[in-house]
Amino acid sequence: MTRASLCLLLAGCFNPPTPEGFGDPSLLGPLEVDNLAPPVPAEEGDPFPESLSMVSGEDVDNDRYYAHARGWLKADSADVWASLRNLDVMADRREVDEYELVAEGSLPEFDFSYVIANRVEDLLTVNYELTWVHELQQGDLGIPERVVVRWDKTDGTGFIDLLAGSVVIRRVDAGLCEVELIEHLRAAARDEQTIEQVLADLYGDLRADVHGEPLPTY
Repeated sequence: MTRASLCLLLAGCFNPPTPEGFGDPSLLGPLEVDNLAPPVPAEEGDPFPESLSMVSGEDVDNDRYYAHARGWLKADSADVWASLRNLDVMADRREVDEYELVAEGSLPEFDFSYVIANRVEDLLTVNYELTWVHELQQGDLGIPERVVVRWDKTDGTGFIDLLAGSVVIRRVDAGLCEVELIEHLRAAARDEQTIEQVLADLYGDLRADVHGEPLPTY
């Protein structure tokens, strides 16, 4: 189905979003305890190739689609975390036409928090907001050992009933991190392939940004 066709489904197809909630910052965790994506296999001469492994599907019991992914990044953990606070990296640039930071420090109990306003221009203009929170859980700002990042759709179009995700940054050694990504989605005419593309794009943007390369274009 085309993006134009999707817009025809906007009128009251879904209830308002029901945020999953972030809770106590000290207890912030990924969307699911276990990331089901398999470890990225080693390549000849490279035990930590910068590639992504992923699993996805439909969670019928919870009425949502999901994707789990994990990958290596050959960069310092502080740089990976900084890249994940880059607005151009966080935004779904493949689908969203305009995006902006509208509320920095919106949840001051977390280390970093902000709201990103997104606009999609099609037959109809689609607006929605994502609230992001970051929490350092091990290490310090100079050498973070474990960082948990969450996002959730908290306002906007009923076209998207659920859009929530998480990233865990885990420092393995100097110049090497593992990132674990999860996203949940419930939206008109969307499925797990949508999430796969979002997580693949996010990982690709992170990889480019930490190496000082231009972000991919779509």
